[in-house]
Amino acid sequence: MPLTWADLIIDSPTALDWNEVLGAWAPLLDGRIRPVFLDKLGCIYVERDTGEVVMLDVLSGEVETLAPSRDEFTKLVNNPGWQNVYLCASLIAELHAAGKKAAPEQCYSLAAHPALGGPDPRAGDKVDLQTVKPMSVRVWHSICRQILGGPP
Repeated sequence: MPLTWADLIIDSPTALDWNEVLGAWAPLLDGRIRPVFLDKLGCIYVERDTGEVVMLDVLSGEVETLAPSRDEFTKLVNNPGWQNVYLCASLIAELHAAGKKAAPEQCYSLAAHPALGGPDPRAGDKVDLQTVKPMSVRVWHSICRQILGGPP
């Protein structure tokens, strides 16, 4: 069965508290920003006032500029190759085939976190599906912040 947007991203205003999500990562996501979505690994995509779209990778703690404008970002997001790299679509499909499906307000947690030597799916590392489990965004972000040296 093909993946839907709901399988790959969290963008519903009722699925999570954006103020809490963005506030927790404020030191890395400075300035005026607007949420775009979270991917199912918990990474945060936001649009800056300049129009550029950036991603805060909760697996590395790095902020990456993805596109100079929302229109350019939309083109990227609709590219299946981009979806495989950034949204880890192949991994999500494997998880679904293995019977692991995150609820709309959940993301997938990795044990061990890449910063602790676990695999990084964005870097092309093979992920043992047994080490991945659906988790609330709040709990996963708390874990990621603690591992990456941020406040709990």
